[in-house]
Amino acid sequence: KKGTATIKTECFVQNFASGEKEECKNFETTRYYGVNGELDSKVSKQSEFVSESKYTHEFDKDGRVVKRTKKETWTMGKGPTNTRTTLVWEYTYDDTGAATVVCKEIEEKKEEEDAGDPDSAKELLIVETWKLDSAGRVLKYSQSLGAVENYRVEFKRDEKGKLLSKTEASGELWHSKETFTYRDDGTLKESEMLFSSLVDRFKKQYDSVGLEYAGQMVNKDGKTTRQWTVERSGGTVPGLDIVTYKIYGADPEKLEMSVRYMVETTTSK
Repeated sequence: KKGTATIKTECFVQNFASGEKEECKNFETTRYYGVNGELDSKVSKQSEFVSESKYTHEFDKDGRVVKRTKKETWTMGKGPTNTRTTLVWEYTYDDTGAATVVCKEIEEKKEEEDAGDPDSAKELLIVETWKLDSAGRVLKYSQSLGAVENYRVEFKRDEKGKLLSKTEASGELWHSKETFTYRDDGTLKESEMLFSSLVDRFKKQYDSVGLEYAGQMVNKDGKTTRQWTVERSGGTVPGLDIVTYKIYGADPEKLEMSVRYMVETTTSK
């Protein structure tokens, strides 16, 4: 195997409005990579819950992935091992190298259902499709139930590939629209999101390397109803990132909640 990457995340949440003590939640994910750099398997842990995903890949003569299969099992504590639905991704490429990726769920039948049936699995109705450009950037994601598309996300980009907008929709009904603005040097400056079910807008500001450092909820009258700041530290320790969200109401001096993430990444060959 080419290598592994383990990500350990601790999440600390404290609600100052209700006076609750800081609550800690732990997550750990380890990824194992194959000789071509492809994801071979993944193990995720949260408290007593453990899930393991194993992947197999097929490549074309140019070394591009044409098929990927994922089989996942999970356990809770000392309980039995359970099998989740198998996923199969199929990749097709046009003359420019742009890809269309179709993901289908394959349900494994129970042993008692297999008696006398040579086909031990059946394809489910939900199909996911990604359309990528030649640089591997997503242009559209959709979900279909049978032959009918019931959900999609469309990404609009400029001629250089920068993301200009992202829209979630079902048929003619849109759920959310997010737009992105950039500085003169091309770095991401701000994003704004609208939800069809909410009056408030969500705005975020980004630093020169594209990391969020502040955000606001703004009502229809242009008044800020909620705001937050993002603080980052841990850069002096290799592989350690600490991100703290400080959440305020309309008053920027009154701290309501703090959410702190400690993310430790280790890699090996």
